[in-house]
Amino acid sequence: MQHIGVITNDQSQIFQNSVIQGMHQALVTKQIALTIKEINKTTVDVTELLHYTHSLDGVLVIADAAPNDYLRQVYQQGIPITLVSHHLDDVSIPAVITDSREGIRLMMAYCMQACQRRHPIFLAGLSEQRDGYERLVSFHNEVLRYNLVESEYHIVQGDFSVDIATQNLKAFIAQGHPFDAVIAADYLMAIAAMKVLQSAGYRLPEDVSVVGFGDGKEAIHAGLTTVATDVESLGMFAVRQLLMQMNGHPISGTTVINVEMNIRNHNS
Repeated sequence: MQHIGVITNDQSQIFQNSVIQGMHQALVTKQIALTIKEINKTTVDVTELLHYTHSLDGVLVIADAAPNDYLRQVYQQGIPITLVSHHLDDVSIPAVITDSREGIRLMMAYCMQACQRRHPIFLAGLSEQRDGYERLVSFHNEVLRYNLVESEYHIVQGDFSVDIATQNLKAFIAQGHPFDAVIAADYLMAIAAMKVLQSAGYRLPEDVSVVGFGDGKEAIHAGLTTVATDVESLGMFAVRQLLMQMNGHPISGTTVINVEMNIRNHNS
């Protein structure tokens, strides 16, 4: 039986868990085992991780969970590998990502045009993660598109963490800056923002529009407007891409999965 390894830093996170579910779905009719390995990117022994990888027929890496040195060595050694929600600029490792640029463009268009907002906050993710970096860069590009000056928008760091987003948004509100929209780099931070704003006395969506990247049952329950792709499809595409490599077909470059708006007007 062939054996695929999935490297992640926390399979309990909603995003990563959904990606893994998609991977399982893609393998349901195949005689291929899937093993999850959680690691800490900053402390993992690359030599030990490579030794583990040599026992596999292929490896999937989710969301920048593994050191770049490890990724390059796996690729150079010809071991089938696909990255999910991450890619390297200097090495053509096959990857499957969500279209972050289009997602941010759609969220900004919704807030600036449909909702007639002018003072957005961007609730940013981790800049060292590819998704976080690309969404921040895309937001800055949209700031230029709408001719916003520095006093008309703000960046609030959320680090893809509900607790950090909550703490920093509360601190931002206390400073008294004007704002009328929150554009969050992921939907869980957006939901946290909604709770902070409502506790502070803001009316949603009358006073502030809130949108988030990604989607799930939590966003549906909260009535949050989002831009997203089917997260499980990321895992399914990644497995299909990896299987092609395992069957001897050379794969390179990045597969970009389209996003679409999910407009829910009752809170955002």
